[in-house]
Amino acid sequence: MTSTDDSDLIRLFRKGAPFAFEALVRKYQDRIYNLCRYMLHDPQNAQDAAQDVFLKAYQGLKDFRPESSFYTWIYRIALNTCLDYRRKSRREALRDEPLPEDLPSDEPSPEQLYESEEISESVQLALQKLPEKLRAAI
Repeated sequence: MTSTDDSDLIRLFRKGAPFAFEALVRKYQDRIYNLCRYMLHDPQNAQDAAQDVFLKAYQGLKDFRPESSFYTWIYRIALNTCLDYRRKSRREALRDEPLPEDLPSDEPSPEQLYESEEISESVQLALQKLPEKLRAAI
């Protein structure tokens, strides 16, 4: 099939022939899937993205300009869809990272502060009980 065939299929689709879009999908599905797989590095995400590409193409085919190449048009849709998937994946990864308030603090807990004060008071009392010579050495 040539781009002239693509134009004929698009024209038929616009006239209400659903088999025309099906023929376009069959013609380009492998190339679109391979592009998605290359960009996303994940077969499942590539399948989902390719499906989204054809859904967007189906919805936008009424606005397609026949003087353009259908493959170039759908390739660009695929590229943008894959970029969207990658952005979404990064946002999800960032969302899964702990926020600073979720991280453990370096500050002592109230219990640790209390224990530290108790120990400090005990040490001070013990030091006061020592003779002056030993206290000076310490």
